[in-house]
Amino acid sequence: MEKILRGIMRYRVLDRASMVKQFQEVKNNPTPKAVFYTCMDSRMIPTRFTETSVGDMFVVRNAGNVIPHSQYFVDEMTSCEPAALELGCIVNNIRHIIVCGHSDCKAMNLLHSLRCKKESSIEQRRLSPLKSWLATHATTSLEKFLSMKGDFSKPMLFTAETPQRKFVAYIDPDNKFCIEDKLSQVNTLQQLQNIASYGMLKKRLEKHDLHIHALWFDIYTVCRYKIVTMSNRPTFDYNDESQSERLARKSKDSPFMIIGIIGLIGVCGFGAYKYKNRGKMSTSVFLMQLRVAAQGTVVSALTIGLAYTLAKEHLFKDDKK
Repeated sequence: MEKILRGIMRYRVLDRASMVKQFQEVKNNPTPKAVFYTCMDSRMIPTRFTETSVGDMFVVRNAGNVIPHSQYFVDEMTSCEPAALELGCIVNNIRHIIVCGHSDCKAMNLLHSLRCKKESSIEQRRLSPLKSWLATHATTSLEKFLSMKGDFSKPMLFTAETPQRKFVAYIDPDNKFCIEDKLSQVNTLQQLQNIASYGMLKKRLEKHDLHIHALWFDIYTVCRYKIVTMSNRPTFDYNDESQSERLARKSKDSPFMIIGIIGLIGVCGFGAYKYKNRGKMSTSVFLMQLRVAAQGTVVSALTIGLAYTLAKEHLFKDDKK
């Protein structure tokens, strides 16, 4: 608790002003991009591994990243997960729903144990809210997983209530993951079917105005397995961003930062070359001048980049529209 309180105090001193400014911008111009469902596991930090900011996503977290099927929406008995679907996709017209699972999921470990009738008995469910939650809303995932009989080299068929939501997926055909991680992947895909079961989303799904995606992360290797189902064209894409790909992306996002780094390297290289011919100048004076030149190069590049960004966002904004 002390760590949390200290964090709150640091936030008030260091970050509050900038965060309040971002909150105000979102209030005046809300443009959320996705409804993001993920596990409540403390290792899952969706805003960090998606590099999203304030106002980009509606995030819903629970044990096992489970979205109950619409059959459990009876009268006034419901949960926050379908309510988030309505708030995001109906009220705010968000076009993307993302379900994100992960490796070493404790909820999935428990779900796997529920294949034993003793563990999933009524008595056990009355003693454990977590077992009750999983037994009620994730049993379909477990049944689909068990139907494979351990052979995950074969494709799995997931069928939802609308024709556009039928898709085939392969779960770990190379047998790299443990049983519980395989179940976690099946469970993540099963949630797409559960989401598509809600009638309030049917028209948008049929018009391809709403898209449902699944992500699955191996948290220990920071590898990402992306499963996307859109317009009856499923893809299973393994995406582990290399250093060169990351550099290329950063270069595209912040070209003047890269120019500044290249300029810094150039100035340092030129300084090393000129060091032998510095004459009577002392080493300390030479290094001081070199530092000023290097800093000036970097600051100039960043200043030009900032000016370009501001001009692009404010001066030329109306022209683009």
